Amino acid sequence: MNTSALKRFGVLVAVAAVSSVLVVSGAEAASARGVINTPDNRPQPVYTVEASRSEYHVLQRLAQGTGVTILCQTPGEWITGTHGRRNTWDFLNNGGMVPHTNVDTGSTWVEDLPNVPRCKFTTNPAAPKRANPHSYHEAIDQAQRLLNNTSFENPARCLAFVAEAYGWDAAGWNTAEIAGDYMERNGFLQTSGTPPRGSLVWYHNSSGSGHVMLSLGEGFLIGTAVNGRVGRVTTVDYRSGYRGYSIPYFPNGSGRAPNPPWPPRS
Repeated sequence: MNTSALKRFGVLVAVAAVSSVLVVSGAEAASARGVINTPDNRPQPVYTVEASRSEYHVLQRLAQGTGVTILCQTPGEWITGTHGRRNTWDFLNNGGMVPHTNVDTGSTWVEDLPNVPRCKFTTNPAAPKRANPHSYHEAIDQAQRLLNNTSFENPARCLAFVAEAYGWDAAGWNTAEIAGDYMERNGFLQTSGTPPRGSLVWYHNSSGSGHVMLSLGEGFLIGTAVNGRVGRVTTVDYRSGYRGYSIPYFPNGSGRAPNPPWPPRS
């Protein structure tokens, strides 16, 4: 795989256990099983994105010999591990990333798994559309840092959650319903296929305020109002009212959202 450019931003990181509820779906239909195998027998960190740099968050650490399910693969940071220096990363069914060089998948190690798709990605809107302060790597990292956070509930602030993940202090719309209407009216809303990683996923709801989530790729989403907190789900159909997905575009976004403080990585 080719090297992918990864943006950096200066934030502190934390180590947190994964405890959110995942909604079961067909997201694992095209997947492969693997086993963690690090060269020094130390636990393997599971990262929010395909990079092990200190500015990115660690979701959990998997002990030597732990089984994993690989949903897709993508190029990322070059890592030297059990199977040499590689830049292939595996997206797991817990929503995190591990370097493939430290994952065994059979008696003969293969870098590009034949039954596993390439991860789907999106980028910030191209000119003349307005770029976001954060890349989709940074947005996903910040969203994953807030897993299990309850500060975006009561009142529901789903739109603020995705806007702040992309670096905006204010989204520029009052509700997710209004924002979704804008995406539909201007031709940004798509209804077929799986929402690419980094895209915004839109819903109608009974109150008329709408709802929006951030796509992690392969059907996985992260956002507010998952059992009363920020959580992850594994299908766009985890709730009714699905409208479609769009690029992460905030034409009237304003201010710069502060990154939440986190203790150093342990």
